[in-house]
Amino acid sequence: MKLNKKSFSGVRIVRAGELEPGAVSEEQLWLLVDISPIHSEKIILALKDYFVSGYSRKVVCERHGMSGGYLSTSVNRLNFISRNVHKLAGYYSHHE
Repeated sequence: MKLNKKSFSGVRIVRAGELEPGAVSEEQLWLLVDISPIHSEKIILALKDYFVSGYSRKVVCERHGMSGGYLSTSVNRLNFISRNVHKLAGYYSHHE
C-alpha cells in the first residue's frame, strides 16, 4: 500500500486511488468531476489537460492562465474524491 505522496530522490509515492497525470481516461475524469464541487469550465479543462493529456502543471497553468496554487488546490480536491471513491468501490463490488 502506498502511504503518501511525498517525494524521495525524485520518486513520487502515490496513495491508493490517487490519479496519475496522463493516465486517467476522459470518462473517469468526467465521472469524478460530476461528483465534485468543481464547476469552472476553465479548471475542468485544465484538469483534463493535466490528468488525461498528461501536460505538466507549468504548461497547464500557462495554457489556461491560472496560478499554480489554484491548479494544485483543484488537483488535490479531485484526488481526495478519487481516493474516497476507491475506498467505497469495495463496498459495491461485492454486493451485486
